[in-house]
Amino acid sequence: MKKNKLVIVFVIILVVIIGFVLFLSKDNKINKFTFPKELIVENNTNHKGIDTISMVVLNKIMKIDTIDLHIFDIKDGIFKNGDLDIMAYVEKVPFNKHMYALFVAKNINTYNINDIIAHEMAHIEQMEKGDLIQPVSRENYAIYKNDTIFYLKTPYDIRTFEIDAVNRQKSISNDLYKLLYK
Repeated sequence: MKKNKLVIVFVIILVVIIGFVLFLSKDNKINKFTFPKELIVENNTNHKGIDTISMVVLNKIMKIDTIDLHIFDIKDGIFKNGDLDIMAYVEKVPFNKHMYALFVAKNINTYNINDIIAHEMAHIEQMEKGDLIQPVSRENYAIYKNDTIFYLKTPYDIRTFEIDAVNRQKSISNDLYKLLYK
């Protein structure tokens, strides 16, 4: 009887392990999308799929049809904000209404990329709506919903436009996952 219980336990453990391996090895297929020709995203990084992720967030979640977004690498750790290591940031290109440059760190791992892109796309949406204005100088301040926020005087985690982006990024990232994968 004791031998039969051991065999049953062994078989159950083996089935669980095989099921777990099969689950992890399952290759999620990315859904196919069509986008408006006015939605342009150019990936100049080694982050495979970052352009598709950006386009899905902008067009399918935020319903933005006209953007010209160029994505570039930044050196790892080049931008520091106190103890916070900036992994990405977006800038509106001056004198071009819908053009943006997104800079992402080379060391972003695949598991964080959706959250990071969701956060930066939230900033693009803020700028597209006119809620966030970053003056051409971008040296000292931003204007968010008519409130001037001085970078040197206001810590990152209490800047209202960052709080808004952080609060929205998980929801955007969850919506993105549901749209991307079959």
